[in-house]
Amino acid sequence: FEHTPIQYNTLLIFLGIIAALTKNKIHDNLCAFIGTYLLWTGAFHLIYPAGLFSQVIGRNIQTMVSYGAMVVIGVFVWVAGEIKPDLKTIWKAFPIFFTIYGFSLTINLVPHLLGWDFQFENFLDVCPICTVGENAPTIEFILVAVAYCVVYTLLALAIVLLAFGI
Repeated sequence: FEHTPIQYNTLLIFLGIIAALTKNKIHDNLCAFIGTYLLWTGAFHLIYPAGLFSQVIGRNIQTMVSYGAMVVIGVFVWVAGEIKPDLKTIWKAFPIFFTIYGFSLTINLVPHLLGWDFQFENFLDVCPICTVGENAPTIEFILVAVAYCVVYTLLALAIVLLAFGI
């Protein structure tokens, strides 16, 4: 086990399909997540792609196309009126983010606590300011994880606030 598909650049594929197939609260929440959390993440990685590239050119192309699609579709859900520029949008998006992020942290923290010698790739792995050393105490990992969640949510909120100006 080296990787899990819970990476930002693949979330749009899975969540976009679910959003397209539903027309209820799940659809609204997924569109809010795509138009906030994924929109800013895609824009950030297009502007600052450090750590995303490998020696495999096909993977590099797929990665940048995926992040570009996050921006395009994130803007589209705003322009199409799927989400509104109000503070309820962030409250709709947060449960999706928290569920995915919590699952990602759990599948990394549990093996660590059990003393297993492997780690899945997760959100913290692609964030250079959120690096926690291999031998870091669990409490440090938890504090960084909480800070990461807060910062991501504030940046998603910034997208909503920017939409007020559209």
